[in-house]
Amino acid sequence: MVFAEDEEVAGRAFRDEDWYAESLGRVTFRDCTFTDVDLTECTTDGTTFTGCTFSSSRLNASTHTASSSAGCDFRRTRLFGETRLDLAAAVLLAEAHGARVET
Repeated sequence: MVFAEDEEVAGRAFRDEDWYAESLGRVTFRDCTFTDVDLTECTTDGTTFTGCTFSSSRLNASTHTASSSAGCDFRRTRLFGETRLDLAAAVLLAEAHGARVET
């Protein structure tokens, strides 16, 4: 799946898609649903997910840098393996939006 830098994608439903090892840059996803989407080894850098729902998707061994997931719902979504998150920024952003982060 190819998205342009600074593109905003709103209200789209992605289902049964293979985004294996895709690289997402500064793309904004707003109110999108990701159902059974394979994001294994995907890389995000400056990607924003706002109000999105991830259901039965796979983020295994993915890397997320300077990216955010504000107000998103993760249902039956897998993050095992070598998934790398920029946790310092992610925790601060999550807590700023009222989320409780437990370790």
